[in-house]
Amino acid sequence: MLVFRQHFNKLVVKGVIQVSPFSSFKIIGEEDSERTTLTIEEVRTLAGFIPKKGNSQIRQAFLFSCFTGLRFSDIKKLVYSEIQNDQITFRPAKTTKKTVMVPVIEDAKLIIEKLPKHPNNKKVFWDLPSSQVVNVYLKFWALEAGLKKNLHFHAARHTFATVGLTFGMDIYTMKELLGHSKIEMTQVYAKIVDQKKKSEMAKFPSLANEKNIH
Repeated sequence: MLVFRQHFNKLVVKGVIQVSPFSSFKIIGEEDSERTTLTIEEVRTLAGFIPKKGNSQIRQAFLFSCFTGLRFSDIKKLVYSEIQNDQITFRPAKTTKKTVMVPVIEDAKLIIEKLPKHPNNKKVFWDLPSSQVVNVYLKFWALEAGLKKNLHFHAARHTFATVGLTFGMDIYTMKELLGHSKIEMTQVYAKIVDQKKKSEMAKFPSLANEKNIH
């Protein structure tokens, strides 16, 4: 099924078809395997690399999500009136019952300032194609930048969460920033951070054979 889905994704990019018949299909176990996250260095690599394919707003929107944690659906509908006093205040498309407030850090602010404004469109990212098309271009971007990651837009949100928790952000604060209804949803990222710590500690050089260790 994966081969067929990749084939139809390419047809979408080429404009042969508008929507892939596999867009709503989910491979069993795919959600966990695709919880891709980036390190700070990998985000810097992407930020410093201009992809050859796709429009510039795809790159800018992905980086903006890395710095704010917003989902694709919320970035796509984000309007300038929702950004006031260095803070984004919005109702997520996924659950409109809760208002989420996210501070705009300097990196995110720079992206907003550099984006060209549309004369008749109030959206910040007014030139974004569908998420399906965006994800195809993101994979090209990662490949061109030399990153061996299965890049998709939600990886930016994952990155925001794991980087924030790695650098000591309180998990309840992260829960509010991500707009999660339950702390258990945020704890998934805490587990990822713990797993990364263990894998990094495994790289620590052994001193067990050194004469002066005891």
